[in-house]
This record gives sequence, C-alpha cells and structure tokens, in this order.
Amino acid sequence: MVWNKDNILRELRRLQKRGGDLSYNGLSKKMQALVSAAAYHFGSYRRAVELAGIEYAEVLRRPRWTRAKI
Repeated sequence: MVWNKDNILRELRRLQKRGGDLSYNGLSKKMQALVSAAAYHFGSYRRAVELAGIEYAEVLRRPRWTRAKI
C-alpha cells in the first residue's frame, strides 16, 4: 500500500476502534510501514496519532506517574 496522509489517519483511527496496540513499539512490530510513513508525512509518529484525534498519552505504554500514584 502507498501511504498518504489520509490513509495514515484513517488506519490509525480504525486500529484504535478495534482496540489495537497503537504504542510506537507495539505497532512497529506489526506495521512498520505505517509507523515510518506516519513519521515521514507528519514529522513524527506522535503528531500523526494526535492529528488522528487520539490522545497520545493513552497510546503510551510507559506509566504516567502522579503525586497520588507515588
């Protein structure tokens, strides 16, 4: 598939709806072409995810520490 901006955003939204792993490492293991295309067309994978209307903090696997959690 030839990735363009519209296809990338559409695919990210589709994967999110299906409950797919959208973390950078998780998706790069299954769909490296999509991750690379997102970084190329949008400047970074994170920006592509955000422009798809997905909260990037929800995609990250790293725990987010707060004072309450500590």
